[in-house]
Amino acid sequence: MGICTDRLSALPDELLCDIKSRLPFKEAVSTALLSKRWRFLPLDLLNLVFNETDFAPASGPSASSKKQRRAFLKFVLCWIKRSSKDDEEEAKNKHNSSSKERKLSLTFPRPEEHFTLVKCVLERVINKKLDVVDIDFSNPSWDEDDFENCRPDTLMHIPRIRGAPFKDVQYLKLSSCDVPVISMHSDSGFLRLKSVTLEWLTLEMGSEILTDFLGMCPVLESLFLRRCTLEEYVKIESESLKSLIMEKCCSDDNETSPVVDIDTPELNVLKYHSGVLVIFSFKSSRINPDLEASLDFGLQKQYDFAQVYAHKLWLGLNELNVVKTLTVCTYVLQAISHGEEEPMELNLTYPLKLNHLILKASLIEEELYGITFFLQNCPDLEVLTIDLNSITPNVVFPVSYYHPFLSLFFFFSFLGYN
Repeated sequence: MGICTDRLSALPDELLCDIKSRLPFKEAVSTALLSKRWRFLPLDLLNLVFNETDFAPASGPSASSKKQRRAFLKFVLCWIKRSSKDDEEEAKNKHNSSSKERKLSLTFPRPEEHFTLVKCVLERVINKKLDVVDIDFSNPSWDEDDFENCRPDTLMHIPRIRGAPFKDVQYLKLSSCDVPVISMHSDSGFLRLKSVTLEWLTLEMGSEILTDFLGMCPVLESLFLRRCTLEEYVKIESESLKSLIMEKCCSDDNETSPVVDIDTPELNVLKYHSGVLVIFSFKSSRINPDLEASLDFGLQKQYDFAQVYAHKLWLGLNELNVVKTLTVCTYVLQAISHGEEEPMELNLTYPLKLNHLILKASLIEEELYGITFFLQNCPDLEVLTIDLNSITPNVVFPVSYYHPFLSLFFFFSFLGYN
C-alpha cells in the first residue's frame, strides 16, 4: 500500500502560513496538534482574538470557572511565548501579508486581574500595523437597559507602552476603557482612523477628553457612542465626521437633560436611541444642508409626559431647525401635547426646514395633537411618512390640516382596521 497523504501536506510553508493566518485565532493555534510541521509553522496571524468568555462564563466564581480562566491565561501566555519566536520568520515573509487587514480583539470581563497580561499582548503586536482594534473590558452582567445605575464600577486604564501601537488603526472600539490613555499612545494623531465606537464610558462636563481625541482623528467618519454616561454638556467637534449614532446613553441627573453641542460641517447622519432626553445644539453656519436626524426615546420604561419634558422637547426641536429629514418616535408625538398650550397654538421659535418628516407612530389618539403640531411647524414639508408600530390602529385618523407644499404621503405597515 502506498503512503496516504492529504492535499495540504504538499503545499509549501508560505502557503500554509497564509491559510493558517485566515483561520479564527483559537482554531489557528489548535493546528499545532496536527503534526510537528504545523506546530513549527510561524504564527503570523491576521486575527488575534483573546476572549475570556470563550473559555469561562463571565458570571460565577465557581471552582470550574476559575479553572477555565486559568486555562485562558495559559493560552494567552503560550501565544506570547510562541509569537516571540516567530518575529524573525514574520519579517522574512512580511510581503505576504502586508496588504491584508490585521485585527486585534481583547475581551476581559475582569480586566483588573489581567493588567500585566494586556500590556504583554499590546507589546507583542506593537509592530504588526493593526487595522482593527477591539478592546472590551465591560462585564456581561451589567444591565445596559438600567438607566438609573448607569456608571460602571471601574474603568480600566490601557497600559502605557512604548511606541505607537494604534497609529495605523482604521477601526477602533473601546468598551469600559479610559479614553485619555488611548490619546497618550499617539503623538502624531490617528491619521488613518475612520470609525470609533465607545461603550460604557463617562463623558464628563467641562472635560476636553472627547474633543481632544476627535481632534487627533483628521479622517474620522463614524462615531458610535453606546451606553455612555452623559453629563450636563458634551461637545462633539470634528471636521470630517459624517455619522454620529448614540444608543442607550444615560445621565446621572434625571432632572437635567444633557446638551450635546455638535460642530461637524460634514455630518449627514444623526441617530439618537435612548430613554434619556437630550438637547442637540448646532452651529447653523457649519451644518450640512443634507443632515438627516432620528430621535427615538422609546427605551423609557414608563413615559413621563410632564410639562417639563414637553418644554425640553420644544427646546430641542428649535435646535433642529437646520435638519432636512427628521424621524421622531411616538413619545415625541405624545409628550409635545403636554405643554402649557395646546399644540394647535404652540409654534416653534424658528419653523423647521424639513423636506421629509418620518413619524414612527401607532396612530393612537394621544399622538394626533403631536402630528398636527409638526405639520404646523414644517412649512416647507414635501414628504410625510408614517411608519406604524406593531400596534394596529383601531381609531379613525382625525387629523385635518391643509399643507401647501406636501406632495407625497407614505403609509408603512398598515394592516387594516379590525
